[in-house]
Amino acid sequence: MSTPFEIEGSTLVKYTGTEEEVIVPQGVKCIGEGAFGFCQFPKRVVLPEGLTHIGDSAFEDCCNLQEINIPGTVEQIGQCAFRTCTNLTAVELPGSVQEIGAGAFSFCRMLRDVTLPAGLRELPAHLFAGCKSLEHAVIPQGAASIGEYAFRSCKELREISLPESLEFIGGSAFGGCTGLEKVTVPGKCQCEKRAFPLSCTVTVK
Repeated sequence: MSTPFEIEGSTLVKYTGTEEEVIVPQGVKCIGEGAFGFCQFPKRVVLPEGLTHIGDSAFEDCCNLQEINIPGTVEQIGQCAFRTCTNLTAVELPGSVQEIGAGAFSFCRMLRDVTLPAGLRELPAHLFAGCKSLEHAVIPQGAASIGEYAFRSCKELREISLPESLEFIGGSAFGGCTGLEKVTVPGKCQCEKRAFPLSCTVTVK
């Protein structure tokens, strides 16, 4: 019997199906690089418990993807993993996630709400760049750095709470966030050039 899943060991290498709802088989521990990349059919993807790794560009440009669960066993999400998933509206990342690659959710234009994991230390460059509908993001206590362009052009972002643990904010991290009027930065935090838009009032505490 043919299957739309090409699996090598415990890695899903490629999905070749045309279903709108995709249930990834149990036993898969890794979604390989580009496994669902540029696949326009899935609207909902169910990932199995036991999954630990989502590879680079794994779901890049899945333009009709609206819903995906990230199991509580996932530890790493690769670069551009969900880049240009333009119909994805919300993402909840479990506490198990320790590392997220650059641009993982960039240009998800409909993404409005995101929950970042409590154990995340670094928010990488371009993480949510171009997510123009993003309204709400909580940066967890314990986070030490926000990379350059991480929230670039998130025009609907009205407020952001920065934790006391934060030590570094990269250049243009919040550049183009025209809805951001004021922000409070921890005193020990180093901010690179143009970290915030000129229209934003920055208070150091």
